[in-house]
Amino acid sequence: AGSLNKSIGQLEEFVHRIGGIFIPAHIDRGKNSVFSQLGFFPPDLKADALEVSKRSKITDFRKKHPELDRFTMITNSDAHFLEDVGTFYSLFYLEKRSFQEVQMALAGLMERRVH
Repeated sequence: AGSLNKSIGQLEEFVHRIGGIFIPAHIDRGKNSVFSQLGFFPPDLKADALEVSKRSKITDFRKKHPELDRFTMITNSDAHFLEDVGTFYSLFYLEKRSFQEVQMALAGLMERRVH
């Protein structure tokens, strides 16, 4: 795996500029996460949600990092092997299957949500 010669802020700006959803992955991990690489979570980062790995419970992670309460948090299997797909997941409450509905759920708009 290679690294990207951009800051996390530049990456967030690019993803939003092209209309994407920006979710930093496995932020709770001791390696290859925002915290392990930077030592902190940038307070001005405009993430649409944060992903916590299967190694942590979202409620426990929120207690440890109350500064991140403003973010929706999701979890997933982060599978590297087929048999691991779906072992952990987040439920999205949507009116229909669409990109816009996922954005609304992550933002908690109009009764859409993630659990």
